[in-house]
Amino acid sequence: MNIRKLHILSLLTVGALALPVHAFAQSATADKSPPKPGVPSPAAMATTGEKEAKDRAQGFKGKIGSAEPTKKTLTLESKKEGGGRTLTVTNASKLTKGADETATWDDLTVGQEVRGSYKKSADGTLEIVKLSVGPKANGAEKPKPEQKTKTEKMDQ
Repeated sequence: MNIRKLHILSLLTVGALALPVHAFAQSATADKSPPKPGVPSPAAMATTGEKEAKDRAQGFKGKIGSAEPTKKTLTLESKKEGGGRTLTVTNASKLTKGADETATWDDLTVGQEVRGSYKKSADGTLEIVKLSVGPKANGAEKPKPEQKTKTEKMDQ
């Protein structure tokens, strides 16, 4: 009979230890409220953030290494082995030169300085959003705030 009492006592102990764990698991899942309409879940927000990062235009500047009007692509020069980025001109691309004059393929010559922005398409090509041909005009640069020297700051 002692073995039977020992067996019952061990089952009660295991049950008593398992009860709080089970109750805690139920309360943790019960605290989750159903999603509110119009409010994205955290997982959906993470994927939205990744998508926005892909849709966001990235800036570039450099010199044209090659231009292929038939393929509507241009490649920027690169010091790295393997060449520079190849950018594709689309019908939506805005090409300018100088003070907002429309640029043509004749303006895209090897060695010409260019700057602008591109977006990465679904198939991985880099599509030009905006392209400016030629060096940046001096008047177009952002003015730099004047910095005071240490002695000027001490005098104040």
